[in-house]
Amino acid sequence: VTLATRGILAGLALIAAVKDEQGFVKNVFIQDEVFLSFGETVGPVYIVVIVFVLLAIVTQFFMKRTRAGTNIYAAGANPTASRLSGIHVERTLIGVYMFSGFCAALSSIFLSARMMTAMPEFGIGNELDVIASVVIGGTPFTGGVGDIWGTLIGTLFIALVKNGILKLGLSPYIQPIVIGGIIIVTVVMDVWYKSYAEKKATQAARKKAMQRQGGEA
Repeated sequence: VTLATRGILAGLALIAAVKDEQGFVKNVFIQDEVFLSFGETVGPVYIVVIVFVLLAIVTQFFMKRTRAGTNIYAAGANPTASRLSGIHVERTLIGVYMFSGFCAALSSIFLSARMMTAMPEFGIGNELDVIASVVIGGTPFTGGVGDIWGTLIGTLFIALVKNGILKLGLSPYIQPIVIGGIIIVTVVMDVWYKSYAEKKATQAARKKAMQRQGGEA
């Protein structure tokens, strides 16, 4: 549903975008100095980097130190149990999606300011990079665990991989192949590790139960 809705909204954005005489989407050059200032630097550091770090710190604190953050983890891990415990799962999910949309809008503002142009089709297809960053950062598709710092590390890793491919002089079309492979390997390793951990926990529980029965005898 999420990806389908994303496709619908992306299509509507392209329909509403400015077109040239042939009907193709036309990039809009930005001349507003206030808007363009978001793409500038404070000393040697870009403003977007400062905002990104501050947002990561605030989000990490919210997720780990507040009740609402705990509710998000609970809703992701087990929606049914969360509802029984009194958590408004639907409201929580809507809040998460709203915050995700806010972050996407914020990133598009900074990106447009740096490039000094607005491109409606820019960013289409970047979902794979986002998924890879999150999964590599330790957040499984099943939800319930993970943090912002892990996602940050995953993001830096993906950026290094993509930059390394370009530095080696390889075709940029190899990037989605490599990133897709990384996602598959990461998911397989995560599933294997969870299965192994559950197996070890079951064996430990059985051993403890047998020892308890032997002591009672």
